[in-house]
Amino acid sequence: MSVSPDTGIPLSGIRPAFFGLCAGLPCSLCRFATHGAMTRSFRSSCILQNTGGRPGMVRLFMNIGRSQKIMVKDIVSTIAIEADIPARDIGLINIYDKFTFVEVPEDVAEKVIGAMNKNFIKGYKVNIEPAKARR
Repeated sequence: MSVSPDTGIPLSGIRPAFFGLCAGLPCSLCRFATHGAMTRSFRSSCILQNTGGRPGMVRLFMNIGRSQKIMVKDIVSTIAIEADIPARDIGLINIYDKFTFVEVPEDVAEKVIGAMNKNFIKGYKVNIEPAKARR
């Protein structure tokens, strides 16, 4: 059984996080050098760190876009209602032909992902996840 070199905590039941191997190992996308025994908040903070959003915001990828006749008001109203956050807190929205990027505050990003994933906008099932960093 392997143990974390920093904390000595067994790593047998810990799975790597979404980006990088954060289970007690250095993570290049995270502000934490090592995590040891991962808690959900550490894991999610690692995932939401490098999304290419403005400071204080998390950029989210949505699998719907202009080809589904989606407009900004559809996205804002759905996120505001489903995640129960004020519409004014939703930041920059970029709608492309087949996908959309939405910026939301860091403190509500998990709530938005949980509320919107597998939800519907104009009859289309929405998949929402943290965006990859801009190149």
